[in-house]
Amino acid sequence: MNEMNLSRHNQRIIALQILYSLDIKNKFDIDFINEELKKINAARENFNIFKKNTYFKKIIEGVIEHQKKLDKKIDNFAIDWDLKRINTLDKNILRIALWELGEEIPVGVAINEAVELAKEFNGKKSAAFINGILGKSVNSSY
Repeated sequence: MNEMNLSRHNQRIIALQILYSLDIKNKFDIDFINEELKKINAARENFNIFKKNTYFKKIIEGVIEHQKKLDKKIDNFAIDWDLKRINTLDKNILRIALWELGEEIPVGVAINEAVELAKEFNGKKSAAFINGILGKSVNSSY
């Protein structure tokens, strides 16, 4: 991880880890995230990484800013699943993917990345669940 440039996939992983951490600590607000981003920026200075890549920051800020809207979408498309029942990791993967879809990231890229993150961190069942919800979201007029 001492490379100057991180792939978007690796930046999604960083964003997911930070969002997950914030969510389980019930610190999902913009003031707290600004403090965390200051720490990340200090680390960036010390380790000379993330210099040119700030996509993870865009994801984090975008998800936090639009959390309520994203959660409403998840709730609408996760039929027979209450938002509170969806595990924190899956919920944040879905938030990232839905935010990216709103940022005009190609549908295939956003869904594939979300499915890969789910497989990598939570297994095949999680990946299928996320794929289903995202598939419903892009096929609806909501």
